Amino acid sequence: MRQRYFEFRFNDVNKNYFCLSKKNYLAFNLISLWPKWPLQNVLIYGPKSCGKTLICSMWKKKSKAKTMDENFLIKKNMSKVQKIKEGSSWIVDDLDSLLNSNKENEEMMLFIFNTLKAKKCFSIFTSQKNPNEMNISLADLRSRLSSSLITEVKSPDDDLIKKIIKTKLKQKQIKISNEKIDFLIKRIDRDYNVALKISRLIDDHSLSLKSNISRFFLKKVLSLT
Repeated sequence: MRQRYFEFRFNDVNKNYFCLSKKNYLAFNLISLWPKWPLQNVLIYGPKSCGKTLICSMWKKKSKAKTMDENFLIKKNMSKVQKIKEGSSWIVDDLDSLLNSNKENEEMMLFIFNTLKAKKCFSIFTSQKNPNEMNISLADLRSRLSSSLITEVKSPDDDLIKKIIKTKLKQKQIKISNEKIDFLIKRIDRDYNVALKISRLIDDHSLSLKSNISRFFLKKVLSLT
């Protein structure tokens, strides 16, 4: 699949690039199709820093979704869940951490899931594993999550990381050779956040130091990550 690049805003100040490839196409396509989803609840899973949060941010801007945090799992705050507006949109990010192998959290999450479904809300749950691999003791919760529209986001490969960095720097009118990008790739983790961070650091320090993009300069930038 040919890789394509989409610019979007998280807010009025910061910009980020989302890079579309076969690693994340299905999840991105769901965002594009909203609200014409075959099911109103979606579960997106994949390893840490694979781009799930970026995808949710794109959908949040499009759908005006709200994000649930750990406060929704506290039983005394059950009224907050009951007051959810019918037809609204919600994001439950990092489900693994929210549940944290805690049965009470699982029971509240089941209540949340059932409430969202009953009120015909749109929802995206994210996790590092699919429901069958998650450490969930409550069978009903596992069943509800498994009934979602499930899609996987895989970690970016070297080629995608290179293109993220190159595209981000090009937007800043910073030229960098393929050789220098290869130098970087061998020394950073393969995830979206690192690629965006290294691009931002190169931009910041090349401007402040009026530096050429040399290996020596890149080593300095790498020491800041």
